[in-house]
Amino acid sequence: MKHVIGVVRSLWHEPRPPDPPRRVWRDWALVGVLVPVAVLEGVRGADLPSVLLTLGLIPTLLWRRTRPLLMLVIAFGATSLATRSERSAWMSRMDRQQISHLAHRDHPIAAPVSGAHVTRLLRRARLPEGARILDLGCGEAAWTLRALALYEDATADGVDISAEALRAAEEHADRQGLWERIRLHEKPAADFPVAETYDLVLCVGATHAFGGLRATAEHVRRYLKPNGLALIGEGFWEREPTPDALTRLGASPSDFFDLPGTVALAESCGFDTVYAYTSDLSEWDDYEWSWTGTLLRWANEHPGPDADTVRVAAREHRDMWLHGYRGVLGFVTLLLQRQGSSQ
Repeated sequence: MKHVIGVVRSLWHEPRPPDPPRRVWRDWALVGVLVPVAVLEGVRGADLPSVLLTLGLIPTLLWRRTRPLLMLVIAFGATSLATRSERSAWMSRMDRQQISHLAHRDHPIAAPVSGAHVTRLLRRARLPEGARILDLGCGEAAWTLRALALYEDATADGVDISAEALRAAEEHADRQGLWERIRLHEKPAADFPVAETYDLVLCVGATHAFGGLRATAEHVRRYLKPNGLALIGEGFWEREPTPDALTRLGASPSDFFDLPGTVALAESCGFDTVYAYTSDLSEWDDYEWSWTGTLLRWANEHPGPDADTVRVAAREHRDMWLHGYRGVLGFVTLLLQRQGSSQ
């Protein structure tokens, strides 16, 4: 060990000066403080350069060299500046996922559909014995777990990019005694491989993961057995949106169709619509009040910088809904059957 330390010291061409025992013990005491600080920085989500800079003080304290410290500051400071935009974008994506997961805590269905109508849609699927189910963008897997409860010999795969949502799904499955019948996959829905075919594929409120309704329907069809079923939930214009509504929603008129156009688009991808449910305004209101109210309650009960971020997100969303798309944007869940036997 002494040989290794000697080699490291020689790289700097600055021999370590002798120190009295008191200073050595003081150095190690400072090291004992810095290591927990670095660990706490990592746990609290500090960027990597900050953590490494804290750890980088340790050899400087042990060898008391100003030149290594200066080089560490310059190196990690430059790294921090060079990657600031990239890390900020990454943190923003994570923040959106976390906020979305938190917002759906009291409404795990994660769509403007009541529990009774979710059950009705799943019953209308009339799945065969031993059915295989796939949920793309499953969130906390509320739809899939309800399907497994209805069809006691069915098994399922759930796919989502949110680790928090999947952990919640696993807890729900365990609590309901369904954990042996569902596999959860943390990855983008569009990247889930077509390794087998399914009797039912769900993609409710997650068509953005594929780039819109048409791309979603075409992708979903690849997973289905002949005459297999898909439940796709999508927004549509209940009435022509005003310019103000489009601005608040951050949308263009071509992002959605009216209800006939939505049905026609889905069927043009090789499906027949065998049932559908159009959400009413009370379901929209329940969903939106739950979304925003859950966030505001959490912010009040967890004061701090995160609470401020969450509160802003809740109020901006509520403003967008109340003054923008309420009564303008509808939601329909289509039960589609795959036509023909060819892929």
